[in-house]
Amino acid sequence: MTLSRVVVIAEPNDSFRDFLVRKYSAELCASSGGTVRKVDKVQDATATSLFGDVYVYSISCASKDDFRVACETLAGCDTEPWGGLVLSTGAPLNTLKKPLAQLASLGCSVVKGGGKNRVRKELEAAGFSKPVVDVVSAHAGEELPHIIGVLDYARTLPKQDIQKLRVEDVWHYMPVAPGTQAPWGILDAVVSGDATKVITIIDRAGGGETFPAAVLKSKLEDVLPLAGLMLDNPKLTLEEAVTVTGLSTWSARGAYNLARRYGFERILYVATQFSQYLRNPYRSYTADELKMFCLSLCTPPTYA
Repeated sequence: MTLSRVVVIAEPNDSFRDFLVRKYSAELCASSGGTVRKVDKVQDATATSLFGDVYVYSISCASKDDFRVACETLAGCDTEPWGGLVLSTGAPLNTLKKPLAQLASLGCSVVKGGGKNRVRKELEAAGFSKPVVDVVSAHAGEELPHIIGVLDYARTLPKQDIQKLRVEDVWHYMPVAPGTQAPWGILDAVVSGDATKVITIIDRAGGGETFPAAVLKSKLEDVLPLAGLMLDNPKLTLEEAVTVTGLSTWSARGAYNLARRYGFERILYVATQFSQYLRNPYRSYTADELKMFCLSLCTPPTYA
């Protein structure tokens, strides 16, 4: 039995999962002429209506065990007595590999969260132009809920009209405050002396001082050895850097480019100052303190 009218959503983000349930439920209603009805389990959706009513059933599974039971029930179905069925869960994705694979083999459409650049990929899949995707994803950061309003608006338009939208057409569907964003660019901002970027990165990192400080420490641990190697061997290639450091090519490329661009003395100065900052027993562990420290590094000293 092929389950052609079943959509399975595995999405850890609660708000975005609710959006996906609404989206796919509406699509199934449009194609079947049915109306949405929420039920607790698959068994509640398998009975044929005596009055010929068509329903698109929505079932939310709170745990991986609930989801597994729902999968087993679907596997035993020999008909599809519904206009559609949307099965959703926020259970950890790494616990769902086997049931998701089983449902896909049954013909279900599987929508799975996770992965990198989710915000950008969702906007691109919706059909927005590159300028809109660039601006909206930059504002949203890594916050999927920040783009729900924009995606809901897109659902009301024909595909060809979505491509024509400008930034000003969608901006008021976005939250005013920007979303959080991982501070991967903090070392580049510090060593390049870009004070505005330093402030933005730390402000948007969220979680106080801990996360951006940890990223800065990790980046320096990768870059400083490469900067030292380049001091001895200015012609060091990326391939040689990968071999010597043991880093992956992806990890080494950013560190290699940073060391090449700013040189050993600048990287060493930042690393030395940051080491002293971390050893300060009186520091307050606040984002503002880290921000002021990083800003103090934006104007490099004059080397003799």
